[in-house]
Amino acid sequence: DRMFSTEIVIDMPPPLVGLSTAKYTENAVFAGCLTNTFENVTGGISARSLALVARRVRQLVSHVDAPYIAQLLGMLNSDPLHFTCPLAQDITRMPGVVSNRSRFEFYNGDFGSGIPAWVDPIEIPFPLYEAIIPVHPSTGGYRIHITMSKRAIANILRNMHWMITVDLIYSTVVVWVNCREEL
Repeated sequence: DRMFSTEIVIDMPPPLVGLSTAKYTENAVFAGCLTNTFENVTGGISARSLALVARRVRQLVSHVDAPYIAQLLGMLNSDPLHFTCPLAQDITRMPGVVSNRSRFEFYNGDFGSGIPAWVDPIEIPFPLYEAIIPVHPSTGGYRIHITMSKRAIANILRNMHWMITVDLIYSTVVVWVNCREEL
């Protein structure tokens, strides 16, 4: 069976005793990984399937505590190569990565220079990558970053519903679009 990996963004401070009460506001997040068979992910949606997904996400988040975070950071800081080598091998085999960051308040962070005019997702070298992030509050909607093959992008550009729904910023192998309405 092919496996499908879903990364859930987990906020670090709440499990760390003292940081949540100290109103620690840094962007300390990391991704917890859930894996499912491709058949489970592409199957029909039912109350049972939603309950199973919700239970697995809750279990993943609930098992993140201070010792877990300490071990993770210790591993990354001791020798990052041990962590990145397996990741680099998996990048070429991944069927696709979708990252929904539309609820992140990117434009609320003023570090002395005012609210940023542009927020870009971290560049991730996945062959198929879609990131959904909010646009500047003055414009509304969402920004979708799509990295796909030229053939896939050409098919997207021929889809009339897609082209009516979005404003295309540029079209190369990487595409940025602004959605004019809720997805």
